[in-house]
Amino acid sequence: MSSSSSPGHASSNPWLEAIARRGVGGLGRWWPEVSGWLGFQLFSTPIRGYYKIPAADQAVLARAQSVKLHTWIDQRRCALQVYVWGDRDRPTVLLLHGWMSSSAQMTALVEPLLAAGFRVIALDGPAHGGSSLVQTNLRHFGQAIKAVMRQFGPLHSFIGHSFGAASSLVLLYEDVAVTPQILPRLTLIASPAETQFMMQVIVRAIGGCDRVEANMRQRFLDRYGEPIESFSLSKMASTLVAEQWLPGLVVHDQDDALIPFEQGEAIARAWPGAEFMATAGLGHGDILRDATVIHRVVQFQKEPVQREQIQSQQRQFHHDHRRSSHENLHR
Repeated sequence: MSSSSSPGHASSNPWLEAIARRGVGGLGRWWPEVSGWLGFQLFSTPIRGYYKIPAADQAVLARAQSVKLHTWIDQRRCALQVYVWGDRDRPTVLLLHGWMSSSAQMTALVEPLLAAGFRVIALDGPAHGGSSLVQTNLRHFGQAIKAVMRQFGPLHSFIGHSFGAASSLVLLYEDVAVTPQILPRLTLIASPAETQFMMQVIVRAIGGCDRVEANMRQRFLDRYGEPIESFSLSKMASTLVAEQWLPGLVVHDQDDALIPFEQGEAIARAWPGAEFMATAGLGHGDILRDATVIHRVVQFQKEPVQREQIQSQQRQFHHDHRRSSHENLHR
């Protein structure tokens, strides 16, 4: 997800606001099935090229090796647009953007990461930027991450924004072949904690009611075979660290108007051993261009992983959680 007609602006998505102003939400009172169908389409279908790419970002992309990576996404052919900077013998950092955006959103990180000694790869997610497909979801983004790893080798780390950040947790949680040893450290910037929250953003934008949201939830269940509540990213993070160590950096702005600050806090609370960096005044998009954020993100990629410390924190967290659950059970 991105936040405005300028990828760095902090307001909510004006395209969704325009839909609401046209009175689409009024359909929900009389035809919740129609509004539910429309809402689910918005939930699944990004507008390609909605955000203009600044010349400076285009220049960074132009300096990359541009690769079309052909793969399969849910048994459909997909051509993924990939950008590569730096030599292949360097440790690789993968960048993945948010909803309705592209790799251009992440370009402020490229030069600092190169200067720190990394090879940088940026991926246009399915149905975004220069990649093919029309509709997509978190699992599709995860499959695209796997395709990049197959083609370019193991990753040193992953940096994702919003929807792109969330997809890494889904991939690690659902795919037993992708372990923290293969995707060894995560930086999640402005990530949602609950997939159902993203659906509720759409419902509010179209002025939908409870019946519309119920219709969308049923469509989600029909499409993916699981209720949307099962895609709780904070619970996925908690489950992952219960089973194996996983270092992470969670960054969120207190003035994020699209994915509220509490969403980032929820992920950090569920993820013992992760560092939580709170910012203010940056919103959902400008957080990616802030010098202080960029410096900390780059430094995190360079730091040695304190595996024993992380494991100790995670064991203590789950010991406390089990004790709390036991006490609540016997009250």
